[in-house]
Amino acid sequence: MYIRKFKIANFRSLKEVTIPNLNPITILHGDNDAGKSNVLAALEAIFKNKQSIVTVSTNEGQKPEKRFIGFWRGDIPEFTDNYYRNTDEPIKFEITIRFEGQELTEIINNKYVSDILCHKGGKGDDAIITGKIEKIKFRDAYQKLDKVTINNKSVYEEGEEGNQIYLQAVDKISEHDKYVIFENVLRELNDYFVIVPSRRYIKSEKDLKGEICSLDPNSFKNWLFNLEMDRGSYAIFENIKRVFADTPFNFGEIGFAREHDSMDILIKRGELRLPIERLGTGVQQILFLIANIIQSQARVVGIEELEINLSEKSQNKMLHILSEFIQNKGTRVRQIIITSHSYDYGEKGQVLRWWVENDGTETKIRKWDNDSEAALMETRIAKLMMRLSNEDLKRILLQEMSKPEIKSMLVQIFTIEEIKNILK
Repeated sequence: MYIRKFKIANFRSLKEVTIPNLNPITILHGDNDAGKSNVLAALEAIFKNKQSIVTVSTNEGQKPEKRFIGFWRGDIPEFTDNYYRNTDEPIKFEITIRFEGQELTEIINNKYVSDILCHKGGKGDDAIITGKIEKIKFRDAYQKLDKVTINNKSVYEEGEEGNQIYLQAVDKISEHDKYVIFENVLRELNDYFVIVPSRRYIKSEKDLKGEICSLDPNSFKNWLFNLEMDRGSYAIFENIKRVFADTPFNFGEIGFAREHDSMDILIKRGELRLPIERLGTGVQQILFLIANIIQSQARVVGIEELEINLSEKSQNKMLHILSEFIQNKGTRVRQIIITSHSYDYGEKGQVLRWWVENDGTETKIRKWDNDSEAALMETRIAKLMMRLSNEDLKRILLQEMSKPEIKSMLVQIFTIEEIKNILK
C-alpha cells in the first residue's frame, strides 16, 4: 500500500497544496525554504499514533488513563507553530491510500464485507481519508476524521448529531463488527509514515555495553552492534550487511571493534579492515540510510535530502537500491518520498518528480518539467559562482560550456563580457 494522493491546507507554509499523484518513489525538488520538508512533516503528524484519555476499571474504581488509540483521533501535544501564519484555522487534509492486489481483502478478513467494499480480481483498492487537526489549547491539538471511503463506499462518517456511522453500505453484520473491521483497516496505518532526517552524520561513540539504544546518528554504532548480537533481530543485521557489501556498492564486510571503552564499525576489504570514518561521509550516509529502510516498520518513509555527501553516481545507486527494496518486497516499506536540491537523478523509471517553490507567503507544488530543472540548476550555479575564485570558474566554464543547458544558465547569470574576462 502507498499514498496515491495528498491534499493539505493550513499546515505551516502549506496554505492549500495538492499533490495529485504520488508513485512508490516520489521526489520533491526545490530550493531551501520552499516547503518540501513541511510536506513530510504533515504526513508524519497525521499518521503518528495518537494518545487520548480513556476510562479504565481498576480495583479503586474508574480512572482516566492516557492510551494510544490509533492515528485517526487523539491529542497531538506541543503542536504550536504548525498552523499557517500562526492562525487558529484548522488544518484540513485528504489522503488517498492505494491498497495493492488483495491487501485490503486480507485485512478485512470477512468475505461478505470485502465483496461489497473491494474490487474483484486483485485490481487494488483506494481508501480516501479526510480529517482535520484543531487547536484545543495553546500548545496542543486534536485530530479527528470527517470521513473515510473505500472505492467510494462510506466506511466512516460523522452524523449530524456527532455520532459515528460505520460501514454504511454493509447491512448484515452488527454495529460492533462494523467498528472492528473499520478499526482493523485503519490500524494498518498507525505510524504509517516516518522521516529519516538530514542529520545523518555518524559520530564517535562510547561502548554502551549492550544498553538498549535507538537508531540515531549519536548511537548508530551501538545500535548496529546490538542488532547483530540479538537473536531476534540478527536477520535484519544480515540484510543490512548484505546490501552494503553487494552490488552496486561493494563497500565491504561490516564488523566491529570494542576497545578503550569505545565502539567502532570496521569495514573489511580483502585483507584490510578500516574504521568506517576512513571511507568518507558518503559511505556512512549510505549505511545509515540502508539500515533505516531495512529495519523500518513504517510503510512509507520520507528521506530529507538523499543527496547529502553523495556523488551523482552514488545518488543513482541509492535510488536503484530503494527501488529494489520496494519492488522485491524485502522490507515493510512500500513507498519512499524524497526531498532534494539535486537535479542529478539520472535514473527515471517509475520515479515521479514534483517541483516545490515558495512565493514568499505560501508553498506551491507543480509537476516537474524542463523549467523546473532549469530553475534548480540556475539556483545551484548562481550559489556556486558566488563562492568560487576566478581560477575555479575558468576550469568549470572550460569543462561545461559545451553543454547547451549549462551555457544557457551561465549566460543568464553572467554577461558575455564577464565570461570572456574569466576565461582570459
